[in-house]
Amino acid sequence: MIRPARVVVSLLLFAAAGGLVWYGEVRPRAQGGAGADLAADGGAGGNAGAETNALPRPAATGTGGEAPKAVGPPPGAADLAGSAREIGTWDEATVAARLRALPAWELGGEGAELLVRRWVALNPRAAAPWLGAVTEAEVRAALSVAAAQVWADQDLPGALAWGRALPPDFVQERVQLSLGFELARTEPLPALRMAADLPPSEGRDDLVVHALQEWTVQDANAALGWALQMAPGTLRDTGLAAAAVALAKQDGERAARLAVTELPPGPEQDRTVVAVLQRWVQKDRTAALAWWGSFPPSPLRTQAAAALAGIISDGP
Repeated sequence: MIRPARVVVSLLLFAAAGGLVWYGEVRPRAQGGAGADLAADGGAGGNAGAETNALPRPAATGTGGEAPKAVGPPPGAADLAGSAREIGTWDEATVAARLRALPAWELGGEGAELLVRRWVALNPRAAAPWLGAVTEAEVRAALSVAAAQVWADQDLPGALAWGRALPPDFVQERVQLSLGFELARTEPLPALRMAADLPPSEGRDDLVVHALQEWTVQDANAALGWALQMAPGTLRDTGLAAAAVALAKQDGERAARLAVTELPPGPEQDRTVVAVLQRWVQKDRTAALAWWGSFPPSPLRTQAAAALAGIISDGP
């Protein structure tokens, strides 16, 4: 998930024409990721876009040499460095006013995200147009993902409808990924279909694996039937490995069989076998250790023995 970068705030307070001006500096956040193609229950698509225009600074207030009257703390970076608890007490009008007063260079900061989260918790449909008007694409993406998380917690169908209606760019892709993880907790198949509509990326592949894990716990037969239809490749292997590990506590024997028959020999299979053993042994120690004992002398047998050392030393 996308988290805001550490905000380094340097404040310069000076008197000029009787007014106070606040300055803040925000370090940019890094993005990226790539993944394999998804070849089941859908295709891939999408495009990327970026915008660089910055929001204009708020117009100066006050007339002549008369200093403006202060109403509460100024809406600058120092004010927003306060706790989330304080912002959590503000009403919608206050939150919206504070966000609209922020200069563009402060929208990437932690304070702006806290304000967005509060606004969405109060009225997500009112916050959505403001989010869409943020001109810096990376900042808009980060704030939109934060909004999606809050919105999904209180109204997942509404959040999904908002995500689908966003312009088809990389901001929408990130929002859809975030919503896909939320959806996978209760409806993994729709989450997998959502992943199939996203372009290949590391995040998309993580969503597939996560949804398969959740689905295997809920309905192993359906989840494995779907996974086994995926096209051969890295993503299929990773997804089946995740499903086998999730299945191990329910049905260790079936999980072990899946790991050795459906995964190609190699590091992925070895990791999965060890993970299955560790979970299976918690439910049926005798059967799990008997399976391990059937392994021929090999690095995998040694690796599994090391993982199970404490259990094996006690005897079956």
